[in-house]
Amino acid sequence: MNKRIVSILAIALALLLLAGCGETDFVQNGYDTGAYEDAEFSTVTSEAAEMPAEGVQAAESADKIIYTAELTMETTSFDETITALEHTVSDLGGFTQNSNVSGDTSYGVDGSVTIINRSAYYTVRIPSNKLDAFLKQTGTLGNVTYSNKSATNVTAIYADNERRQASLETEEGRLLELIAQADKIEDLIVLEDKLSDVRYEIESIQGTLRDYDQQIAYSTVDIDIREVSGYRAPVAANRSFFERLGDAFVGGLKDVLEFFGNIVVGVAGAIVPLGVLAAVIVWIVKASKRRKKKKANTQTKP
Repeated sequence: MNKRIVSILAIALALLLLAGCGETDFVQNGYDTGAYEDAEFSTVTSEAAEMPAEGVQAAESADKIIYTAELTMETTSFDETITALEHTVSDLGGFTQNSNVSGDTSYGVDGSVTIINRSAYYTVRIPSNKLDAFLKQTGTLGNVTYSNKSATNVTAIYADNERRQASLETEEGRLLELIAQADKIEDLIVLEDKLSDVRYEIESIQGTLRDYDQQIAYSTVDIDIREVSGYRAPVAANRSFFERLGDAFVGGLKDVLEFFGNIVVGVAGAIVPLGVLAAVIVWIVKASKRRKKKKANTQTKP
C-alpha cells in the first residue's frame, strides 16, 4: 500500500513539474492566456515545433495580414454586371462565399411579370495577392458610390500560438514517456487524462490556425450592387444659393413631369380593359332594355 501511495505521489509531482515548465515557457514568450480568449487564431503544422531557431525567427519575421474590402455600386445593366463580376472572381482564382439577388415584382396589363429595382449582395474570397487587381476591375462594372479596404496585422497573435503549440507538443512528448514507464493502472488513468487534455488543446489551436491561414491567403470582399435607370451627375460640394435654387427647380420640374407621365402611361395602359368593360356594360344595358320592351309588349297583347 505504501508503494502505491509513493507511486501516485511521484506521478503527481511529475505532472506538476510539466505544468510548471509549460507555464514558464509562456511567461518568457510574453504569452497571456487570457488576452486572446476571444480572438481567432490561424494555422501551424506540427513541423513548426521542429524548426530550428533560425527557421522560427524567419517565420516570425513575415507579416501575417488579413485584408477585407467593401464596394457599393450602381448599374444600369444589372444582368451584365452580375455576369462580369462572377467571371472576374473566377478568372482571378477566387470563389463566391455567399450571394443573394432580390427585387420588386411588376405586373403588366398584358399579364406579364417583370422584376424591377433589383439588388445583389455578394461575399467573395479573392487571393490576397490579387485583391488590388480585383478591386480595379470590379470598379469598372458600374458606378462605385462607396469603397473601403482595410488590413489587420495578426503577426503577433499568430506567433504566440505557434509557440503555444510547440510547448504543448513538448508536454505531449513528456507525457508519452511517462505513460511508457508507468506500471500501475491508476497511474495510466491519470496520465492519459492529462494527455487527452493536451491533445485537445493542440487540435483546437491547429483548427483555428487553419482558419486564420485561409483568411490571410484569401481576402474577403463584400459587394452591394443596385439597379438604377441612370446615373446622377456628380454635384460640386460648394455651390452658390442660386445654383442650388436652380437645381431644386429643375429637380421639382422633373418630378412633376414624371408624375404626370406615369398618369398618362397608366391611362394608356388602362384604355383597352376600360374599353372592353364599357362594351360589356353597354351590351348588358341594351339587353336589359330589350327584355323589358319585350315583356311590356307581351303584357299589352289581348
